[in-house]
This record gives sequence, C-alpha cells and structure tokens, in this order.
Amino acid sequence: MSDSALAPARDLLARGAPQAAREWLQANPPRPGDAAEHAFLLGVCQLQAGQPRLAVAPLEHCLALDPAHINAANALATALHLQGNNARACQVLRLCLEYRPAAGECLLNLGRLLEMDGDHAGAIAAYGRVPAATPALSFPAGLRHATLLSRMGQTEDALALLRTLTPEPADEHRTLRQLQGEILLAAGRAPEAEALLAGATDTHLQLLWGMALAAQARWEPARTVLGEAWERAPGERRHWTNPLTGQVFGPGSLPSPLQCFTGYHRQQAGQGEWAQRQTFAQESAAYPLAPTATDWHSAFALFAAPLAPAVRRRLADGWADALLAAMPPATALPRPRARHDGPLRIAYLSPDFGNHPMGHCLRSFCRHHDRRRCHITLYADSRDDGSEVRRQLRREADAFTEVYGLSDGDLEQRMARDGIQILVDLAGYTRGGRPRLARRPGSPLKVLYQGYPGTLGRGLADYALVDRHVCPPGSEAHWAEALIRLPDSFFLLDSEPPAVPLLEAAELGAPAAPVVFACFNQTWKVDAQAMALWQAVLAAVPEAVLWLHAETPAVAAALTRRAAEAGIGATRLHFSPGTTRPRYLARYRHVHAVLDTPLYHGHGTGADALGMGTPVLSLQGEGFQARVGGSLVRALGLPQLAAESAEAYVATAIRLGRDEAWRMALAADIRRGCATDGPLGTRRRVRQLEQAYARIWQHHRAGLAPASCAVEGGNATEDEEKTA
Repeated sequence: MSDSALAPARDLLARGAPQAAREWLQANPPRPGDAAEHAFLLGVCQLQAGQPRLAVAPLEHCLALDPAHINAANALATALHLQGNNARACQVLRLCLEYRPAAGECLLNLGRLLEMDGDHAGAIAAYGRVPAATPALSFPAGLRHATLLSRMGQTEDALALLRTLTPEPADEHRTLRQLQGEILLAAGRAPEAEALLAGATDTHLQLLWGMALAAQARWEPARTVLGEAWERAPGERRHWTNPLTGQVFGPGSLPSPLQCFTGYHRQQAGQGEWAQRQTFAQESAAYPLAPTATDWHSAFALFAAPLAPAVRRRLADGWADALLAAMPPATALPRPRARHDGPLRIAYLSPDFGNHPMGHCLRSFCRHHDRRRCHITLYADSRDDGSEVRRQLRREADAFTEVYGLSDGDLEQRMARDGIQILVDLAGYTRGGRPRLARRPGSPLKVLYQGYPGTLGRGLADYALVDRHVCPPGSEAHWAEALIRLPDSFFLLDSEPPAVPLLEAAELGAPAAPVVFACFNQTWKVDAQAMALWQAVLAAVPEAVLWLHAETPAVAAALTRRAAEAGIGATRLHFSPGTTRPRYLARYRHVHAVLDTPLYHGHGTGADALGMGTPVLSLQGEGFQARVGGSLVRALGLPQLAAESAEAYVATAIRLGRDEAWRMALAADIRRGCATDGPLGTRRRVRQLEQAYARIWQHHRAGLAPASCAVEGGNATEDEEKTA
C-alpha cells in the first residue's frame, strides 16, 4: 500500500467522517513502509471522533516508527493536552524537535502549552524560535508572543514586537490592529487605543474603539460607535470576549458604555493601578445615559469602586427597570399550588456548580437537607467541567438538571413542570446570571442568596437571605427584596472538605519569616486604605512579612510600587500566583493570620482560611460586601476579629503578630466553630435555610406580600424594622 493508497481515509477525514475513515483503515492493514502513516491516520480518526484517550496508542506507535513525524507529534500533544497531561505533551513535542529542530508548528504548540502551565520564559523562548524555523508561521507566533508579553506587563516590548510583523492578507492586518488595541486597553492607555482605532469599520475593531471611548467616560460617542458596530454585522452578534481584559459581550445584545467603562477600570485595579479609582466611582455614580438591559453586566465590576449603598440601590433599580421592560411577552405559567403536605420543592440555580468558589462552598450541602421538608433540585447553568465537585452535587441532589443554553422562557417552563415553589438564585448580577428569570406570572418565589452581595433592584426577586451583621437595621432602604435575616451568619460553607495535603513551606513557595500575614484576595480588592493599614501593622511587627496573591510578575511589581508609596519595603512582601485548590488551602497552614481588604472582604477566601483554622481580621465597612468577614467571625463568637475602626484593625493585627498563645486559642475556637454542627457548620446552616424557606412559603400561602423577618433558633419572627 503506497501513501497514495491511503487517500480514501484522508478524503473521509477531510469530509468529517472519522468513523468511516477508521473502518476503512481497519479493513486495509498497512503495507511495509506505510505503517507509520497508517497509525497516524488512525489516531487522527480518534481525535476527530472526540476520543483523545483512544488516539494516544496509534499516535505513539507512529512516532515509535518515525520519531520525526511532525504531524503525529502535534496530534499526540493535542490528545494528551485534552486529557490534562500537558507535561507529557511537552515531552512529545521536545522529542520531535530533537529530530526536526525547524518544526515551527511544534514550537508554536510547545509555546502554547508552556504558557498554559505558567512557564512564561519557556513559552517566550519557543515562540522566539518559530520565525527562523518556519518563516510562514512568523505572524501567528508573533501574535502569541506579543500577547504573552502584554499579560506579563511588558507592554512596550509587546507593541515593539508587533511593529516588526509583516501581515499579508487583509484579515492579518485587521488582527494585528485588533491586538494592538487590546494591548493598549489592557495597559490602561485608552487615549492611544482610541487614536489607533478611530474610524474603524470592522465590527471587532469598532467594539474596541467604543471601549476606548467608554473607558474615558465619553458616553455619547461610545454609545454611537458601539451601536454602529452592533448594527454593521448582525451575523456576528454572539459572545465576544476581549482576551486581555476578559470583557464579555453578547449574545445578541448591544454592549453598554457603562459595561465597557467598569470592565476597563476594574481590570486596571486588578493590575494594582488605582490612581483613577475615585474617578471610577464618581463617573459611575453620575452615569448620564438611560439604563439598558445590558447595564447589569457592570454590577459586579462596580464593587471595585467605593460607592455608597444608596448609589448601588439606585443603579440596580435602573438596571432592573430596563431588564423588565425588555422582557419578551410569554404565556403565563401555572403558579405552584400551595401544598399542605409533602416537602417544599426548592431549586438552586447557579452557573458555578463545579470548580468555582461557589461550588466549593456548596459541595456537601445537599446531603444535609431534610428530605421530609425539602425536595432539592439543582439547575446547573454551565457546561460540565468534569470536576469532583460537580459529580458530588449531582450524586447528592434529588434532581440535577443541566440547563445551560436554555432560554429564560424554556427554563421557566421546565421549573413549572418540575413544580418548583422556591427558586434560590445563587448568581444574581454575576457572570452567567439570569437576573430577570422567574418574574412572569406563575413563576416560583425567587430568593437571592450568597453569590451576589447586593440588591438586584426593584421587581427582580422576592427575598434575600442575609444576617444582622451584613445587613444591620436600616439596611432595608438599600434593598428591593424583603430581607430574611438568618442567625449566626448567612454564609454557607463546606465544613466537610476533602483532605488537604501536608506540604512544607518550601514546596508551596511560602515565605520564610517568624510571622506570616497573608491576603489571597483578588488584586482589585486591594486599595490605598488596605496598604495604609498593612503599613502600620508591618511597621509595628518588624519580623513579619505579608504574603499576597499576584497572578503575574507585572501585578507583583505594581503592588510593590503601591506598597512603597505607602511606606512598605519590598522585602516585607511576598507574592504567589494562583495554584490548584489543594495547594492553595495548604498555604494557610503556613499563615499566622489573614489581613482582609476593607473595600471588599474575602468571601470565599475568608471562609477557606477559617476552614483551615486561620484567624481572619477584617475592617467593617458600609455595604454588604465589606461586612462579610465580620459576619463569619462574629458567628464564631470572635467579634474582636471584626474591627469597627482602623485603629482597632491595626491594634488587633499587631496582637495577632506578637501573641502566639492567643493565635493558637483563636485557631482552636475557629476549628470548633467550623465543624459540621458548629455556628459555621454546613448542617446548622442548612437547617436555618429550611426554616427560612418554610417561613417564606407560609407567608405566601397566607396571600401576603414578601416581608422581612428574622429566623431565630428555628422560629421566624416578623421584623418590624422594614422601612422600604
């Protein structure tokens, strides 16, 4: 069989028929000299059929026969990558490169894999070798190289590299200009991005131009340009993501100038640049354009701005009005019947049932629900990520339903068929949320819980589950929802997590210091107030260091500059990027205390630290998002860790740094309190949730409008404090 004799299999693969190609190859065994290519095609058949595990053996056989087979090496690397084995994939590519040093495609793929694994130096070296090895791949390699340099904070080097590229077809010119615009926006250089992109007629370039205008609060021009971009190419109205800023648009909706503005400024805060934070807050609060149905995408990014709760309520009401006004007409649904017997049918809706902070908090809660009182349905509004968290939730819920891709109307019909009486929204205005779901006649009662730390605005939810600390008396004015105040804390965490590995400090990259303070919150939560507090603490505890999260060296450098402005020397700081969850949790064993960020407390990270027995100190702020840390520690009976003033925060932190016996006593109290039946235990919280759901449904059966109340030791009492 000659190579040309394999043409039928190649043709079938080209037509997208891998099964037929595999059957042909199996019916036509290889002849001498064709065995390597025959094995390669068998592996490609399995890859095309979505079976990367089955592709490995034939591709390895091909490379054993012909170690210099470039296409087989790339295909095998792809199969291994799809199975999560990037290390082995890199080995395959490196071995092929020993035989074929000029294999540019292998170098390009090696760079991509190394970049994914955080080996930026290795990735840059691989990308840098491509032009000499395979000149035809110079352009795509240059784009990848420049993108990585930008993510590392080397903006000028990235732009200089792009200037050396020679695009050929028209689409390469557009791609080059698009990446230049993205890099400038990611670097906080909106005026330069505007100058580069002004006058663009391509849809994506116009979107970037509109983003550049919006980033400068040039609202009317931004609205015009963004609108023209969306009208120019209706066929392209789909999810569109700026790969550097993470800004997401669509599907089928006009990007909002406010969405672009808030995404840009939160991204700058996430890079440790907060000179414009007050401008961010002022411009957002004074946003002059009429609210649109996409403005709500700005909501979570706005927590990077110091806005008063009253301003957040006003903005949320506007978003809610716009969302409800844009709802398509639909047939009313049958209202769930007021059952007098049998368990309440409760549904939890989230895009985060998986490897996500929300998923980890909820991991074991289903098993603690009393099935005599509640039937639990989980609506998973995201693709299956294959995580153990998702598998456990699927196993332990009464019903686990994949709803990703369903329209709001289809999901509401599904809820009606399932007889759902109360829908618990765990997303709110976060990414992947469905804020206007369940607002039609006949929809379930809607309860906002945990995922979003604020109101959705008038008319979008009936209740919010909170507690007395995150929502003290008088907070009702800042919420459109009736407030159900739980005892202890509102927060639901997993008190039965998987075992955390015992790892030495050096294995985790932990600092070597007598006292280690830490804050692993996302960088956008760090501001000048946090730096000033930390400076005062470190000055008083000279043997201490502060361990911070920084995803890239550029972010670490920016935070080091901000710290220097506050009077903190570089030697007092230690940075680590993100890591796997087991290793991240293991870090807390080498932390003496967490110093939380005042602007926005660590919610999931705070719960994680307490779950590991690590004290968490927070300064209580004005809004829900700045009071969660206090809610958690007050539930544990440790109000001294919920500082009500900057002076108290600093004094308590100093004691944490100096008083080892006190720290150890705190750690013991925290561990007891986080046990399954403790004040932060999963079983206890679930029982309180069940009491809240029963109270909500009783109120509804009585024909009453939603009203605030407090759950106290299994009893619900009317809360007379409601003022709005």
